[in-house]
Amino acid sequence: MSDRTSGLAYDLAVVEAMVAELESYLKSDLLYWRLSPTVTLRPAAPLLTIGGVLLRTHRLGGQSDRLTPIQQNRLSAAGDAFRSVTEQWAAHMEKRMRRELDARLNSWQWFVDDCRERKQSCVAYYATEAELRTLLDLLMDAAAALGNVAPQQRRLGQLDTQFQRWFQPGDFVWTAALEPAFPRERFWWLYGRPEFPPR
Repeated sequence: MSDRTSGLAYDLAVVEAMVAELESYLKSDLLYWRLSPTVTLRPAAPLLTIGGVLLRTHRLGGQSDRLTPIQQNRLSAAGDAFRSVTEQWAAHMEKRMRRELDARLNSWQWFVDDCRERKQSCVAYYATEAELRTLLDLLMDAAAALGNVAPQQRRLGQLDTQFQRWFQPGDFVWTAALEPAFPRERFWWLYGRPEFPPR
């Protein structure tokens, strides 16, 4: 995760743009939604997903002391709008969250499987892949508030058990400014890296 794409101003602009199109996204059949061409962010905005909104909102909320009063108000307004759309389109939201959970779980499965075959790659790209695991946690929590996600929780638990065989606790893997938003007690995978003994 680069500083350029995780900065406060950038994250806030992305959240606002995503929330503005959330209702249209939920009415569509797309899992990954390209934002309107009128959204001009540099770098270009990532594709809209529920997990993407949750991740950026969480990052911002954990750094609220670094936001200006105007930015705090904008974040609060975006959160209110997100909750309003969720309440109005609860069934659509639950269905989309389940679909995204399954897709993200498949991606995490591929990473865990890949660690067995390509150990150097697993270690080298872990800070990026840790974002996927974090997004899964936030998405799982939000989806559980809307319905039963026990099958997805079991699958994630099984993958974590496999991954923890290689995981060695250590320092926070992202920039220090993000650490308050992600306490070790909950986000254990952000505090360390996979390690493999030499053959």
